[in-house]
Amino acid sequence: MKVTLEGSPDTGFELTCDPPGQPIWLDGAPLRTVGGGKAVADILAMRIQPGHHVLEVRGGPFKDWRQDVEVEPGEIRKVHAILVPRRPGETAPSR
Repeated sequence: MKVTLEGSPDTGFELTCDPPGQPIWLDGAPLRTVGGGKAVADILAMRIQPGHHVLEVRGGPFKDWRQDVEVEPGEIRKVHAILVPRRPGETAPSR
């Protein structure tokens, strides 16, 4: 018997960041809150499609942070970012 299962609403990731409050990007686009604003760390992001994703923390006085993550169906993947301050005069990479 073959059965097709739907994805769980509890699929996603929890991103904590040191320091918190920095903008988050998912697969090259800013992650948005339910209200449409830019999401910032620390965050619990649910209903994320299972599979391979790229998480980024960009902007502000810190160097960009990036990590590839694999989101498994029905699981919340925990990720922690430690941000490194930019040196005086150091600019963000152009995108």
